[in-house]
Amino acid sequence: MKSPIHTEQAQAWADAGLPPILTIRWSWFWPTLADFVLKQSAQSGLRFQVEKYQTARAFFEWVSLLEQSERYARLQPVDHLHFVSGLLLRCLLAHRCIQTTPSSPRTTDWPEGHVVMSFVCTLLQAYRSQHVSTPLQWQQALYEKHGVSFRENLLEDVDSAGPFLDYFLGLKPVWDFPLLPGVRPAVHPAQAATA
Repeated sequence: MKSPIHTEQAQAWADAGLPPILTIRWSWFWPTLADFVLKQSAQSGLRFQVEKYQTARAFFEWVSLLEQSERYARLQPVDHLHFVSGLLLRCLLAHRCIQTTPSSPRTTDWPEGHVVMSFVCTLLQAYRSQHVSTPLQWQQALYEKHGVSFRENLLEDVDSAGPFLDYFLGLKPVWDFPLLPGVRPAVHPAQAATA
């Protein structure tokens, strides 16, 4: 998979005005995801469908996890975006929100996973651009080496989605306790300063 980050789409979302990540609404999320997947279908020649019920379950599970991380958003806003993007990746993959239709030609292995990763990384880039000017750096060599391991690990432990996302974006992954933002490397200096 080449870089999953669609820079132009990320900029378009940022320019249009993103809702604050901690108060994101279904009414914004659902059409944004559905439109993104429709564009991916047109570009790839594959026929993707977004399962609305499964996506709603994933979204509200993600929102519940978001609410638990609010304190860390104030401590490390950019790293918090990475953390909650990992949670989103986890939820969308766990609920199998995006599927290919039976008649869709299979040109790549796990195209549904690639589209989910692409949506999450592009959304993360859009939010990141509000805080820092440096774009995300997708580590293609790491993905080529560990992409199969990523998929295999998800079958056993869906919580590994966030650490793999960090890893593929050049951050130090937190393999133990990946759902706890307080153990992330970027959070420790901020905690010391507020203690």
